[in-house]
Amino acid sequence: KKVKRGTLTIIDLAGSERVSKSGSEGMRLEEAKKINKSICALGNCIASLADKASTHVSFRDSKLTRLLTHSLSGNCNTAICATLNPLSILSLIHISEPTRLLSISYAVFCLKQKTYDQSINT
Repeated sequence: KKVKRGTLTIIDLAGSERVSKSGSEGMRLEEAKKINKSICALGNCIASLADKASTHVSFRDSKLTRLLTHSLSGNCNTAICATLNPLSILSLIHISEPTRLLSISYAVFCLKQKTYDQSINT
């Protein structure tokens, strides 16, 4: 009898971590900085994976990317669900936030990875 197994990883990237918008101070400010660093590292990993000419993917830049190593590379299918606030798109002051999210989403869309059956005989 063959058994198939799989892993589903769901990550909520906490939305906007713009310090000026949230007014964070102290520990919350440090947490927001770490979240922003992780999101940036995740974007860099996805961009490297989507770029066929790239020879190195830096999964060691943050804890998030280290945890997602098996979900982003190798025998996997990767999907992203990105939600944007229409007002943030219209606001030219903070246009970099939705632009960055859309570029990461497009890079995930461009990922073409080969998957293969890993059935276990029992």
